[in-house]
Amino acid sequence: HREATVLRHRHGSWALMMDYRLIIFDFDGTLADSFGWAAGLVNQFADQYGFRRIEPHEQDTLRSLDAKTLIQQLGVPLWKIPLMTAHVRKLMGQQIDQIPLFAGIGEQLRCLAASGATLAVVSSNAEQNIRRVLGPENAALFVYYDCGAGIFGKAPKLKNVLHKSGVTPAQAILIGDELRDQHAAEQTHMAFGAVA
Repeated sequence: HREATVLRHRHGSWALMMDYRLIIFDFDGTLADSFGWAAGLVNQFADQYGFRRIEPHEQDTLRSLDAKTLIQQLGVPLWKIPLMTAHVRKLMGQQIDQIPLFAGIGEQLRCLAASGATLAVVSSNAEQNIRRVLGPENAALFVYYDCGAGIFGKAPKLKNVLHKSGVTPAQAILIGDELRDQHAAEQTHMAFGAVA
């Protein structure tokens, strides 16, 4: 295994400690600050779909869990997940203007693209939502979008981007904020960079 890549946040900038030809970003929680919006939605869904609500003091703890563990902790019935996912995507499309990019993301994306790296997004979110939050200038920096990944299915999307780009896993890195992102990178044999 190669050493883990470190992302440093210094005065609003990230520094990749190793060079990669292909940098693949997760979207929610990595480029866009969507957690607050999603947490509010979870409680709305808890009442509608019959599972446990998230209390304010639990948010930081639950945020660190992978999707499977979070679903278990909240008591979400697995058979309801496809219906909930479709509902979330619909609401996000309607409320997308409430979700901002993290500060400094646009500048960092421009620096990475200018350095010669190919940028991609792999996300469970819809491509049209991602493009709207990024805005036209930032969205144009990404060469590949592979969106709509299932809650447990990001690895096939990563493999698809690798195939389209012609880049080997050793030349690529996934940047994400969840354990499932790390697991998907491991399944695809590429490096993983975690954001705080």
